Amino acid sequence: MTRGRVVVTGASTGIGEATARRLTAEGFTVVATARRRERLEKLAAEIGCEIFPADLTVDDDVVALAEYAQAGGPVVALVNNAGGAVGQDPVATGSIGDWASMYEKNVLATLRLTQALLPGMRENGGDVVFVTSTAAHETYAGGGGYTAAKHAELMIP
Repeated sequence: MTRGRVVVTGASTGIGEATARRLTAEGFTVVATARRRERLEKLAAEIGCEIFPADLTVDDDVVALAEYAQAGGPVVALVNNAGGAVGQDPVATGSIGDWASMYEKNVLATLRLTQALLPGMRENGGDVVFVTSTAAHETYAGGGGYTAAKHAELMIP
């Protein structure tokens, strides 16, 4: 008997992978998502989770992921963990492209998937978790873009 379906983003490595492992061990049906299919397949072989490779910066991928996740039953939790940092330039010379990429991956991707799953979770109950970074609270040299993106993500709830 499963404790419910949980979508974990950024599940191909690090905190996302560890979260998928723990939730599966606790009896949840985990839908692990990330861009790297091969890493997801390895994880699924090890822990028995479901996988759905997706780029959460692509609207069609988010819609397909939400449809897949909900087709298997109500989603009881969404763990928004995906994101990442690019570049370490100071603000004065920071790349607009790098900043835009970090905002897209850390903020807008989180917003997209949360919006896609929230109606069903409101109807059936569920929790949304936002995994950010200490960078959401503290600055560091060369981290202006990442700090800004993680702080914005922290402010979504």
